[in-house]
Amino acid sequence: MARTGLLLRTSRGLTEMVRNSAGLVLTVFLLLLVAASCDQQPTLTTTRGTARVECDESLFPVMQFQAEDFHNTYPEGRINIRSVEAREAVVNFVNDSIRVIALGRSFNKEELNYLKNANIEYEGYKVAYDAIAVIINRQRADSTLRLTELDSIFSSTLTQWRTGKRGPIDTYVGDVNSSTDELFRTMILDKRPFGRTVTRLKTSESIVEEVAKDPNAIGIVGLSWLRGHDQDVRVCRLGGGTYRPVVRAKAIIEGVKNNQQRIVITETPLQTERSAFVVRLKELVGNKALNSVSSVRDESEGERVRIVLDLEPSVDPDEVLNSLHHFTQAVDMTLVAGQYFSPAQAHVLRKYYPLSREVYMYTREVRRDVGYGFIAYVKDRKGQQNFLNHGLVPATTPVRIVGLTSDKVQ
Repeated sequence: MARTGLLLRTSRGLTEMVRNSAGLVLTVFLLLLVAASCDQQPTLTTTRGTARVECDESLFPVMQFQAEDFHNTYPEGRINIRSVEAREAVVNFVNDSIRVIALGRSFNKEELNYLKNANIEYEGYKVAYDAIAVIINRQRADSTLRLTELDSIFSSTLTQWRTGKRGPIDTYVGDVNSSTDELFRTMILDKRPFGRTVTRLKTSESIVEEVAKDPNAIGIVGLSWLRGHDQDVRVCRLGGGTYRPVVRAKAIIEGVKNNQQRIVITETPLQTERSAFVVRLKELVGNKALNSVSSVRDESEGERVRIVLDLEPSVDPDEVLNSLHHFTQAVDMTLVAGQYFSPAQAHVLRKYYPLSREVYMYTREVRRDVGYGFIAYVKDRKGQQNFLNHGLVPATTPVRIVGLTSDKVQ
């Protein structure tokens, strides 16, 4: 009996061992299934995954459309885009709380110095040409403004309308940290503050709404905020007096990484031969007028212009661009002084419109993830067409002006 009991206990022990072994096998099998399922999870790529992007508020309508269009094209890729003022986007970018931003301007000198001193690696891309539109109520028939008048209105020196229906000028601008604020004050007010009678509103949408309902109103917004408001406000033509557009070489900043940068000229100034322009650049480098440029080379092919200026390490590319424009710009003698220009796409492309500007996207991502993929999408054909459809001008794909006197581009 004892043996039987022992056997029974042994048999029961074997049974328990078998049960435990089966449980172990089942556990291992389940672990293998989990591991296999982990291996089968989608790998993050430039078209799959989720990325957060902060966008300059003045660009939000077109950039929101870009994000939605990206998702429609790549259903597994999603861009969560947030509208903030330009300055806030830059601060968050520097603090690494956001890694992709879109701005209606390039980094300013203060921001570039901080990025350089903090040894922050980033890449920047010019993706479109935009403009700051000056808008008035549709009841005001005269939509032409001299630049001197614009200065007087927004500095509150001129507070009463002189033409059309008389009355006080109600002036509206955006947030103090907006790109439209910074650029307008730089271009028109010589960096002076807005006048005492100027009213600040939180959003560009609010500015459009106020101008639409106030017969005495005038305001400033980015071009993409005008889409769908053609019947609500009137867009001003600017110029007059001695104003005559200055023609400059068109250039972009490439390869902003590890403080190694270069400027690529994609179009020479009007009526300037490319070969002569390259010779002029080499002379400027040789006599130290462009002393931050290490070399100049012409990589143009056929009609495609590509003149590369390699920069010394840790150089501010915007300062080099300013010097380049200073030494190579020319007045467009085909235009009579005193003309007025609207922010039509052809005028923005040619820089005839006085408040033309450029749109940049910046990224801190070293991985080629969906955030990087979104930038690539915006730079590619479909993204560039989206800019064109929203009244902006593509910066990375060729465009042509339709007709000699046309305001449109394709």
